[in-house]
Amino acid sequence: MPQYVAAVAREAAVGLLMGLGLWLLVWAAFAAGHLEDVVGGFSAPDEEDGPLAGLFTVLALVFFVQLNGLHWLVAFFRQSYALLPPGQGADLTAAALWVYWPSLFFTGLLQLAGPVVLGAVLAALMVSSLQRVLPELRAAEVLPAARALVTLLVLGVVAPLLGVVLLQQVSVVADVTARWLATLG
Repeated sequence: MPQYVAAVAREAAVGLLMGLGLWLLVWAAFAAGHLEDVVGGFSAPDEEDGPLAGLFTVLALVFFVQLNGLHWLVAFFRQSYALLPPGQGADLTAAALWVYWPSLFFTGLLQLAGPVVLGAVLAALMVSSLQRVLPELRAAEVLPAARALVTLLVLGVVAPLLGVVLLQQVSVVADVTARWLATLG
């Protein structure tokens, strides 16, 4: 009986690890949208649900389904059973993957939000420079509108590439998890 419980716990831990990887990608999309909400002036930093945060979360899930993510997930589960067959003893805490997951999250976050944040920062820099050179123009009053406009423009340009970035991140998570399972087997 203790061996059965240990085998079930190990299989649950592997499944949770795979689920954690996919959840981190969706959460990275949400965090990227939230960062763009704050930088673009669409919501305050303490508000959780801005329009772009919800949009990025839904887009991440839609792109996952549209890009055949469910078939990929089934194939990945099949590969996990080949790399680490059920009933084989392995120490799931021995690998350093638990430390590596946050870096995958932040990489996805920066790839998704980077262009929009950079565009909003450049817009703020241009408005601030204009305010310094021509103070009578009172350009600082248009800064929130300029940031929002640049955020939406850059988002419109970058949105078609969002699926590629998400697919690349899913592939990285799959490769890292497969390597980790291979070291356990």
